Formats: sequence, C-alpha cells, structure tokens
Amino acid sequence: MTARGAARRARPRARSALATSLFLVAAVCAALLAWPVGPFRPLSGTARAADAPAAGRATPVLSLRRAPAFLARLAAGHRLQDGIDRVLADARLATTGGRACVVVHAAGGRAVYARHPDLALAPASTVKLLTAVTALRRIGPDARLSTDVRADRLPVDGVVDGDLWVVGGGDPLLATADFAASAGLSGAPRPASRLEDLAGAIVAAGVRQVHGRLLGDDHRYDTLRSVPTWKPAYVEQGQSGPLSALMVNGGFTRLRPTPLPASAPAADAVARLALLLAQRGVQVAGVGEGVAPQGAVAVTSLASLPMRQIVTEMLRDSDNTTAELLTKELGFRFGGGGSTAAGVSVLDAMARALGRGVAGGLVLADGSGLDRSNRATCGALTALLDTQAGPDGLGALLPVAARSGTLVARFAGTPAAGRVAAKTGSLEGVVALSGYATDARDERLAFTVLVNDPRDDVAHVLVDRVGVLLVGYPQGPAPGELGPGQP
Repeated sequence: MTARGAARRARPRARSALATSLFLVAAVCAALLAWPVGPFRPLSGTARAADAPAAGRATPVLSLRRAPAFLARLAAGHRLQDGIDRVLADARLATTGGRACVVVHAAGGRAVYARHPDLALAPASTVKLLTAVTALRRIGPDARLSTDVRADRLPVDGVVDGDLWVVGGGDPLLATADFAASAGLSGAPRPASRLEDLAGAIVAAGVRQVHGRLLGDDHRYDTLRSVPTWKPAYVEQGQSGPLSALMVNGGFTRLRPTPLPASAPAADAVARLALLLAQRGVQVAGVGEGVAPQGAVAVTSLASLPMRQIVTEMLRDSDNTTAELLTKELGFRFGGGGSTAAGVSVLDAMARALGRGVAGGLVLADGSGLDRSNRATCGALTALLDTQAGPDGLGALLPVAARSGTLVARFAGTPAAGRVAAKTGSLEGVVALSGYATDARDERLAFTVLVNDPRDDVAHVLVDRVGVLLVGYPQGPAPGELGPGQP
C-alpha cells in the first residue's frame, strides 16, 4: 500500500474520532450550561484555600470524565421515548385524531415522558384514584361506617314493643357470609362486614321478639339508585348495584348466572336480616321500609371495615358500587347532602387542594368513572399520583401486575410482574392504566396511559407494553462504553 493510500484510509477514522469528540464536548457543554449557578461573589484567599479540591477528590464538574454518565442517561431517555412511541404507533392502537396520551414522572414530579399531557379524554375507572384519595383524607383511613339498630324504647324481658329500625350508614361491603365468599373479582372472596354479625349483635342486646316490624331506613342518601346520566344497562349488567345507604350483597339478590338487582335495597336487606334472626330464635311481625324517629334509642350497631380496607377493595376490584357509595358519603358529610352531585363537589374540592396540575385536568360527573362525560388528562392523573408517593399513599392499595385485583391476569411472564401497581380503566372505546412502576434502579415512576376509540379490542395488551418498558428504564449503554473512565 502506498503512503498516499494509507493516508486516504486514515482520514475517515480521523473524521469519526473527531465527530465523536465534538459530540462529547457539545453534550458536556450543554450539561454545564444547564447547571444551576448562583450569583458570582469574589472569594477571599482564605475561602479559596478552604474550597480548593483535596487530593484524591472526585472528578471536577468541568471534566470530560462526567460526559459518559450524562450521555448514558440521555440514551436511556431516548430509548424509553422511542419504545413508547412505537407502542402508540401500533396499528392496533392507532386512533383517529390523536386520542391517546401518556405521561411518566420520576420522583418529585420530574417529567420523563409526555405525549399529549393536556389532552382531555374519557378516563374510565382511573377516576377512582381521586375518589380513594378524597375518602382517605376527608373521612380518614381508620374511620368506620355504622349500621345502627334503633327502637322506640329498649327491649323489656327480650321484647321490643314496637318497630325495630335498621338505619343504613352507607357500608358498601355489608354482606351475607355466602355472598362474601365468592363475590370478589373472578369469584374470589371479598372483604365484608357480615350481616350474620349484625343478627348476632341484636340477639346479644337481649332482643327475643319484635312486636312490630323490622324496617329498613336508608334516608342518609337520596333515592336515586344510579347516576342519571349513566346507561340504564349498567345496573342491569351488574356493573353497579342500586345505590342505597342500606343494602346487602352489593344491592343484588343474586350475581350468578346473571345479576339481579334488588328493586328495593333497604327492604331486601331487612328481609335477609329477619331470616337470620329467625334462625337465632328471634321473631318479628313483618318487614318493610321506614325512617326511624329522631327520638329512637340505640339498641346495637355493626361497624364496617376500616376505610382503608374499603378503599383497597374499591381499587383492586374496581368496585363501582363502592366508589359511588363513598361519593355519596362524601356528599353527606362535606357537601350538604348524600347525593352524587354533592359528592362530586367534594371530589372537585380535593382536586383543587392537590394543586393546579390536578384540578386543571379533571371534569367529573361521578366517582366511579362509569359516566361517559367524565374527562381527565394524563398530566392531571399523574400529578395526582405524585402527591401519593409517601408510605401512606395509594401505591400499596392498587392492583399488582400478575398478582392481584384487576391486574391478576395481566403482565404474566413479563418483567413487569410484581413491579407495576396501577388502576385499570375499561369502558367501551376506553382503555386506561394509571399507577406506579418500579424501574431497573428500584425507583418508582408514576405514569398514566389513556386511549380512547382504539381500533382493536386488544388495546390493553399494547398499553401493558408501556408498563414493561418502564420497569426496564433506564436502559442504555453503560457509561464506560461512552468515554473515559476514572483516572
């Protein structure tokens, strides 16, 4: 080979090395320009000596040795962005008008990824995230709802001379033992406060006979059994029970083979209780509905599960009935009445209290997400998750990938199994997932994915790919592959 040929072959290598060096320098300069710097103050000789780097100290800020770590983070961010972009570009998920959004935040709300963060979409059951936060903060995680038994006067020699009222306190998980044994998701047991325990408490209070009737009192909430703007089929299909402050077994007389809602939930509840009392030797003259007089005395009561357990059941099983009863309870306590509208006003107030980033992106008509007029942005839901980052937040209450609740059959066999905890959302034309992913550094990322009008019914499988990408973040070349290491 001639000297001239060798020189020609060397030029591309030289140009490549020069380009790499220039890229490294440019990247470091960009990082340094972005570095927060305070106002300049001249240093005294003493200050200069005190602040001078000690021998063997870490690499100075102005050093190319810092470039590899910076570039590794940059590469990881680009890889995540490209991966999520590919998911959203999948033909099976593609939607008209760009009706999809994704937002990912690291600790402290630092944006990691954002696609249409302010696009308002139907959020489905991710609305329950705000309902959960509001119930836990306003009512309290240890609070219990009470189902009370009252009479005109206390029993004498085991006899109640008059009617006995069962006053509903809005307990959404009041149930018979056989119902609770299989009423959870996919027929699993469901946490419950048992109607049998209330019957036992009445017997323990000394009641042996009721000369009057056993009356169900559900006046705590309004008489609307569903949200007026819902599809009527929601109750018929069992997506929500008929809403009442006093109901048993979710307001259904049966769930299988097809759901059958109770036409009068309070009357159904006391009819079931009367049967349990009869089994315990207590006779009543009849059953019905009625409002307990203000002067009625307390005979006994049954406390619900703690609010934290009620909220956990709501989130993990995506229980619409529980969500709507909690919404009415919030309205009763803090909104001026036990109605959905009053409860939604309390949810709105909580959104405002959580900050502009949350309140500015939520427009709600109910507390469960069934209403198709609900709107949320990915930015608002992720900002809400940012407020729940502590040990008492929502992370421990959510369904876990391939482990529990509505995620038990999703993410199986993927790296996301056990590392994603999120609220699902599913309505006709709506797919949603909002929660937390534990990344490759064991740090938690908050994320939201909302898709409206997907072209294929397997859209949730594609949405799950976002969770898999997040648990692998940050993926990219190691710093040692990008430049000089430590001296």
